[in-house]
Amino acid sequence: MTLTETRRYPPDNSVGLNPVGLKSIELVKRFRTFKRLKTVKSWLCLGLFVCQPAAAEDLVQYSTIGALLAGEYDGDMSVARLTRMGNFGLGAVNGLAGEMMALDGAFYVADAQGKTTRLEADSRMPFAIVTRWQPQQTRSVQNVKNSDYAALQQACAGLADNPNVPAALRIDGLFSELLLRSERPQQKPYAPLAQVMKTDEVRFRADDVRGTLIGFYTPGYLSGVSVPGYHFHFIAEDLRLGGHVLDAQLAQGNISVQLLTGFRVEFPDNSRFARLNLFEDHAQALRRVEGLEGLPE
Repeated sequence: MTLTETRRYPPDNSVGLNPVGLKSIELVKRFRTFKRLKTVKSWLCLGLFVCQPAAAEDLVQYSTIGALLAGEYDGDMSVARLTRMGNFGLGAVNGLAGEMMALDGAFYVADAQGKTTRLEADSRMPFAIVTRWQPQQTRSVQNVKNSDYAALQQACAGLADNPNVPAALRIDGLFSELLLRSERPQQKPYAPLAQVMKTDEVRFRADDVRGTLIGFYTPGYLSGVSVPGYHFHFIAEDLRLGGHVLDAQLAQGNISVQLLTGFRVEFPDNSRFARLNLFEDHAQALRRVEGLEGLPE
């Protein structure tokens, strides 16, 4: 029995794409400020351990990747609240009923067929990462040959040249090939995410698609809290297709980056989250979920 389905988008008979109760802790208030702090007292004086409004250059995250891996798929974060924290980002929706993309202030979900719909203000999420998009650098990429996903990430690293701070990344253009995934909605009791991906992951391919990669780079020292390295979701220019990115080849487009000097996490305030064991090493489970199993670390 094949556990992973592969679909092609658009279908052969379809029209093609266009041509062209919460606790909060700020793990890092400002990386610039952090370098000047000398004592724990200085941290407390800055109010790092109280809920404060997110600054434009902050990355704001709801819950942790460890909680999602453990099967915590029902969250209290609504689109309405998340919109006040950022206009650009990614995540998942409750019940693991699809992959979330936030672009230009609008929030979308891609279902198990890759079909995207706009989320309502009261839609809720178990995990999300957002920021207020303010690009600092943009690089135009033209006539790329054999530009695989690894090469694309290297191009991003050339713009986000500080590996010790998070970065938001937006790639707009024509993608010659995309491998995306979403998953079928889950029913309680929830299984861990790695197990869900063995049975309910759905993969789909798309060729010559215009759209946007929405992503973040997170330093490895934040592993367990967020996804280390690069993490991208995709949404098509015509808003018909979306999903979590497993592979991508960019033919031409623009890569933009925003370095983020703050990282704020809001934790779910419920008994389910309190009972999770988040002290385990989730590295191997995360590699399976991200489609990296079998590749060099």
